[in-house]
Amino acid sequence: MMAIVGGAIMPLVQGKLVDETSAAISFVVPAACFAVVGLYALYDLRAAPASVRGSTQSDLPGDAGPSTVTGGAA
Repeated sequence: MMAIVGGAIMPLVQGKLVDETSAAISFVVPAACFAVVGLYALYDLRAAPASVRGSTQSDLPGDAGPSTVTGGAA
């Protein structure tokens, strides 16, 4: 939820808030982090999909499955 920097800093912020107020109020910190993640998700959903220029569908990577089995006993 809080990634690398958030995981290092936000627990300190929440701990300071617990010391100054109460545990229930300190959960505003992770709620705010979830709100930021949710807003980013909404932003990403509204963004136009990226296109790959000069490629055909067959040029794009995908899971074609195993083509052949080489070596080893079957």
